[in-house]
Amino acid sequence: KIHNKKIIKLKYSKSSVYHQYVILVKDKKKLIKLFKKKGIEFGFHYPFAIHQLKIFKKKFNYKSFISLIPFLLILLPHLIWLTENDYITITYGLHRTGTGDQSFLDHLILPVIFLGKQIGILIPFFIMSLFLIKKFEFKINLKDKKLLFLISINLIPIVLMLLTSIFTGSKIRTMWMTP
Repeated sequence: KIHNKKIIKLKYSKSSVYHQYVILVKDKKKLIKLFKKKGIEFGFHYPFAIHQLKIFKKKFNYKSFISLIPFLLILLPHLIWLTENDYITITYGLHRTGTGDQSFLDHLILPVIFLGKQIGILIPFFIMSLFLIKKFEFKINLKDKKLLFLISINLIPIVLMLLTSIFTGSKIRTMWMTP
């Protein structure tokens, strides 16, 4: 037997469901053995809330949310306009992708067309860059985090658009730098 003066007997009530019965003990291992022996299911609740754990005690920098104020001030009128006009610009853009009547070949052909347009638009840029690089000493260090960041912010959007075209079979329009 475990003798504990901190065990409280609760009055039975039809209006409530007791899903926890709290027992404070000094020797937890002894109680575990007894409950297992008697076939009583049990669980542990600790005397502190989740937000009091060490991992949550790290101070959070709320200054990072300051940039949301001008973001919302600039974006809010547009969001209000979109909701009042039934998101017309979004539905127009989705209608232009041609996702209504499509076949399996659209998942293969349209991404290739998108890549061809991207390469065609970027060829003049690469040719001009080639002439500039010849005049300057230029070393590519792939361990440079700034260079990797610049490469990634230019290539990741193109890769994401390509994947969108592959998975949805939609036509991605390349409008930038074209007459």
